[in-house]
Amino acid sequence: MTRLANSLLCLALMALPSCTLDRSGLVSPATWSVEPALFCPGDPVTVSWNFARLPRHPDNCRPRNGGYSSTIACTSSSGCPADPAGRCLDGFCCANSVPSGRCPTGDGCIAPFNVTITADTLSLDPPVDSESDDVRGTRTVHPSETTVFTIRGDWVNPVTLFEETRTATRITAIPETPLPVHFGFACSGATPGYRFVDFNANPPATENARVGSVRNPTGHTIRVTGGDPTRGPITLRPGEATDGFNGPVRGVWSVALDPTDAAALRVPRCSPDRGAENPWPDLRIELVLVCAAP
Repeated sequence: MTRLANSLLCLALMALPSCTLDRSGLVSPATWSVEPALFCPGDPVTVSWNFARLPRHPDNCRPRNGGYSSTIACTSSSGCPADPAGRCLDGFCCANSVPSGRCPTGDGCIAPFNVTITADTLSLDPPVDSESDDVRGTRTVHPSETTVFTIRGDWVNPVTLFEETRTATRITAIPETPLPVHFGFACSGATPGYRFVDFNANPPATENARVGSVRNPTGHTIRVTGGDPTRGPITLRPGEATDGFNGPVRGVWSVALDPTDAAALRVPRCSPDRGAENPWPDLRIELVLVCAAP
């Protein structure tokens, strides 16, 4: 079903609870991403989408049964018919001529969908224009300027329309590019402390990005450790900055209240049953980013 047809159908069914018009963003269980969110000119930024968890139903299968006269369970592709030739996906045979997104599982096939992804400063190659077969995919681009990516599309059963934007931001020295990093208070058993942030698991910036300085924007005196265990801890008073963490935007970062800070004099009580009483305030730092010299 095309996006126009879905739109007309939804307008006809707007009085029904099964019809959803969601223009605020991509609706779960579908997901998409633009990563990293911060880049240096020419660095790769990857756009991804995943619709594989959309609701499944046998009536969604076109053709029915993965291209066979009946649903065929399998454990390997050798157990699938040779005419038409097929492969074993998710425990069921699916003809090679049928896109993976249209292959059945025990719950049937995912709802028909359309997805289009565009960017305001560049073209995706190949384009993602009313894609209705590939339930998941990626495109890698190399933007030179801050770029806004937009996803639009729909799926049915129920009819759902969506639109959302994400921005990949070019790192610049003027104006500076600050990366806020939040550290939430947490109890580790009976010990109060703060959650760490692991940039190795989720890099916020591309490989050529560098930490130019670290700033304490809070009203508390804090101790910062970042990047690797040899960098820190460094004590930062409110508003103070340091270049002691300059380098790649990677590693595990952590903060703590300095023992001299007034908030640290009130020790929280951590209890498995009652949680935290009188918790310390959440903390944050700002990484001021620059790009490595070419």
